[in-house]
Amino acid sequence: MTKGLNNLVDNGLLELAMYYRPGDKYAFCFYVQTSGRVPVKNLLEDLNRTGKLHESESKGWGGKNVVARLFRTIGNLAQGKVVSRSFYKKLDKTLWQFTCYDIRFLAFHDGNAIVLVSGFEKKTQETPEKEKKKARKRHKEYLKRKRQL
Repeated sequence: MTKGLNNLVDNGLLELAMYYRPGDKYAFCFYVQTSGRVPVKNLLEDLNRTGKLHESESKGWGGKNVVARLFRTIGNLAQGKVVSRSFYKKLDKTLWQFTCYDIRFLAFHDGNAIVLVSGFEKKTQETPEKEKKKARKRHKEYLKRKRQL
């Protein structure tokens, strides 16, 4: 992990979403709010508690685990491997969207870190503007806090 990324983790701005291996192209991180809340991690925990991470075939997911798929895919991206474009897309100049079954995650790129800032259950084809605004606000908060380090 780079010194800059270590500094962001040590100062409570980010939390590693998965183990960062030497040679990885990217580190996937959860954004940590000033309150200490970690929105994407909390979403995953809520989905796990309600059983939505392990939906049955009735959802068309084949009983697959959302977290396992998410981390397998971001692990492949972290290593610079080719991943299906159906899993991720660029929404605008800063935001990226990662799709995993019916769950969407919004993120931004900062150096070699991809920071997951929000997540929600997909209800429509389009990403709701409310979710994009929330992610942009967290991105601005992140940049402001990073400058203060």
